[in-house]
Amino acid sequence: MYYFSPTLGSDAVIDPLKPELLLYAPTKNGVRLVAAEYFVAEAAVTERPSVMGQAFDGPMAGHEPGMPSHYDLHTWLWQANPNGVFAQFNPNVHC
Repeated sequence: MYYFSPTLGSDAVIDPLKPELLLYAPTKNGVRLVAAEYFVAEAAVTERPSVMGQAFDGPMAGHEPGMPSHYDLHTWLWQANPNGVFAQFNPNVHC
């Protein structure tokens, strides 16, 4: 489950302390925070963005209707990822 901040996601500003998305995974007691995701629409930038020395993945097509082509970077801060902290997918998280 994702929580997207329209305010943060509507510009090309990348603030490491203010990710555009928060990712939650279901548990037997509800949901828990597992990752933060940085997001920039492709049209908002002229080159691949980066944060904390990490280049974003993309550009990629939107994942749902109305979502623009974009760059993103996952940061698995609250759920271990055997593929690495900045890997796009985490085999330990199932939605």
